[in-house]
Amino acid sequence: MRSLVLIPARLASTRLPDKPLADIAGKPMIVRVAERATAAEVGRVVVATDSPEILKAVTEAGFEAVLTGSGHPSGSDRVFEALNIIDPQREYDTIVNVQGDLPAIEPEAVRAVLRPLEDPGCDIATVAVAFEGGSDAKNPNVVKLVGSRISSSRLRALYFTRASAPSGAGPLYHHVGIYAYRRAALERFVALGASPLEQRESLEQLRALEAGMRIDAELVDTVPLGVDTPAQLEEARALYIPAGGTNRISFQGEPGANSDTACRSMYPHMKPLPCDTFEEAFSAVIKGDADLAMIPIENTIAGRVADIHHLLPISDLRIVAEFFLPIRFQLMAKPGTRLEDIREVHSHIHALGQCRGILRANGWRGVVSADTAGAARIVSEMPERHVAAFAPRLAAELYGLEILAENVEDAEHNTTRFVILSRKGKEERALWAPHGPQVLTTFLFEVRNIPAALYKAMGGFATNGINMTKLESYQLGGAFTATQFYADIEGHPDDEGVAHALEELGFFTKRLTILGVYPAAGNRP
Repeated sequence: MRSLVLIPARLASTRLPDKPLADIAGKPMIVRVAERATAAEVGRVVVATDSPEILKAVTEAGFEAVLTGSGHPSGSDRVFEALNIIDPQREYDTIVNVQGDLPAIEPEAVRAVLRPLEDPGCDIATVAVAFEGGSDAKNPNVVKLVGSRISSSRLRALYFTRASAPSGAGPLYHHVGIYAYRRAALERFVALGASPLEQRESLEQLRALEAGMRIDAELVDTVPLGVDTPAQLEEARALYIPAGGTNRISFQGEPGANSDTACRSMYPHMKPLPCDTFEEAFSAVIKGDADLAMIPIENTIAGRVADIHHLLPISDLRIVAEFFLPIRFQLMAKPGTRLEDIREVHSHIHALGQCRGILRANGWRGVVSADTAGAARIVSEMPERHVAAFAPRLAAELYGLEILAENVEDAEHNTTRFVILSRKGKEERALWAPHGPQVLTTFLFEVRNIPAALYKAMGGFATNGINMTKLESYQLGGAFTATQFYADIEGHPDDEGVAHALEELGFFTKRLTILGVYPAAGNRP
């Protein structure tokens, strides 16, 4: 079998509008579904949607998407159109349809749905979970599969219903809305008109049974959470908070700092935890006071943040994501202050240096503060009316200041790259991103003290065609003969080329530590 996984998604939803774009731990729900489907490693994964907004969100996250028409009566019809757009040459013979509202679906369930198709007599495959009565038995939103056992782990479907069936002693089977079709079966299915039982139960799979098509169901252990209401959305969000988690993300700076903006932008449902120093931001995660840390690592104008490259290796934390924030400074002051009233502007020394143009043009005196958000807070507390601050927009909201001039920085390309840190998992690979497109690997290594060691160490990346986007060196222990290198590469350690390059690197290094395998940011410059 050559499988194609298609995830239909549309914005229209009566109970939860725009749900494919609903944020779940910093990513749209549809991206979470794509991550899970990719982790199953059963084939190419593509989102099929009629929404340019969904298309943009998916592709910016590094996944494939295709734009379909908007008039489809069901997800199966959308999947069929997407199939013909993607594969007119008919290279794929098996199509997996994963619902776009299953952000917590286990990759094993995606793999399991393909197993019934190993039997050539099966036209369509699905999955189900056994359960013993309870409230779900009479819940019309829980679709029950009525079937005959054909093996210890498989049923042949006889009927699907929203009622409690079959009656009598024994388990019921909760149907999970994921399907695998033989291509010919999908073509036949969408060509059929809606059947009487399909219309009566509002279950399109009955169309296939009434037409004599065979549906087999693989039994799995858990029912994935389907998101169709605000309460279910909150439940899905809670699943992405680590066990015993705090739902807090630490950052260095005062409330309203650029790092605070980054936290709120990427993880809007986590509570930002301000820390006075980078050491405290790292420590908050290490001690369990926060689940994640948002840490700036480099800026297009100011360069690398030196403290981080000292703290990261000794923290034993791991990189799980990256985020790029365009740095924009707003001129803000107390409400009622006019531009002609201003005589001095407070901000961080770098911000003052990056806003020289407006300072010189107006003859204002720059006053150095510890950070930009702190400058905004100080200005809000000062009785004088002739003071202002250069700070992020968020700081004006938090401290009740009025923005007098927007985006006053001298350079538009000012961007800071952040890395998001987490405590290590139980296993080295526990926090690694799934093997797929648009993945970065960050690692530290110390070369052996032999001639041309670095040249030889880098050779494996060149010969295997691996793009190294960052390489920096640091002296260890004050000795000029002991050098540690920090590197970012494009690719996953499971990629054949990356695996060969890292293996070759090991021959010339005393120590190699992978700090993170994580998705590339969708807005990566």
